[in-house]
Amino acid sequence: MANNIQELIKAKSELRLLIENTNVDIWSVDKSYRYIKGNSKFENYLYIAHNKTIVINQNILEFTEDNEDKLFWKKIYDRGLKGEVFTLETEKNINNDLITFEINVNPMYDVSNNVYGVTLLSKNITQKKLFEKQRVDSQKFLDIVLNEMPIGFELFNNEGFLIRMNEKQMKNLAISKPENYINNYNILTDSFSLASGQYEYYKRAYSTGEVVNYEIVIDFDLPENPFPNMKSVSTFEVNLFSIKGENGSIKGLIALTSDISVRKRNEQILLEQNKRFEEYSFTLSHVIRKPVANLISLTGLLNDHADINVEDQSTLNFIHDSVQELDGIIRNLNSRLNSNL
Repeated sequence: MANNIQELIKAKSELRLLIENTNVDIWSVDKSYRYIKGNSKFENYLYIAHNKTIVINQNILEFTEDNEDKLFWKKIYDRGLKGEVFTLETEKNINNDLITFEINVNPMYDVSNNVYGVTLLSKNITQKKLFEKQRVDSQKFLDIVLNEMPIGFELFNNEGFLIRMNEKQMKNLAISKPENYINNYNILTDSFSLASGQYEYYKRAYSTGEVVNYEIVIDFDLPENPFPNMKSVSTFEVNLFSIKGENGSIKGLIALTSDISVRKRNEQILLEQNKRFEEYSFTLSHVIRKPVANLISLTGLLNDHADINVEDQSTLNFIHDSVQELDGIIRNLNSRLNSNL
């Protein structure tokens, strides 16, 4: 008997230490809403909130004079007294500070497995909720930044699986349902990656951790194409950046992609245009100017001939001046063509 009493005292002491040395409010009530027991943290909270002290066997619903507050707690106690185990969050205004609490409700059973009371644990999670809000706000801001980027963004994990992409990249690949690709498309194992030539670049970025920049022409008419809305040929400029952990291991990969198909077509048009300008310039400089130069030389020789009469001399001078003017026009055209090359 003495040993049992000592064990009970020890257990009671350890239980008391347990509920006192915690950062949550703990209390229990019986089926008549009478206060059974609580830790000091809970009783201090009641004193701060209501400026009075609760006592054992006091009806806890009568402790507050706020009828709305009474109804709120009665609903919670009744759910627990019916055998329900649940968790909820609530906000309380304490001394003009809005505090958020997380409340865990657990029924208490007697030896006959009947509910005789309920135990509640309440934790102040105001800071946690604030951090969560900041995290959500940061995530929303990041989403806005990524989706407003004028360049395609893709994030791959360390195994090569696509885990995120922005709206620009969805447009680059004509994707309407990104959920079909997120966590499913693997750049290192997909057959289209190998067939289109992308695999080698990604493999190098994963293997070495170096920044990889490249331009690639992708034929979306290949049978391995996993992007059904993309057809024919497109040209992309891609920059790959590895994400490294503290030990230097590759944790993932970022791909920044620009569709430069239009730019490449415009560059090709300019190249062809410049080529034609070069041909025109050559024609003006050599083909057309050669007979003009010959005419200039010929009129010069004829002008030196002593047997030419006055009328013929006038005509010859007119021809010479006209040929000189034509030569000037050709030189000017050639100069303007060369300035556009």
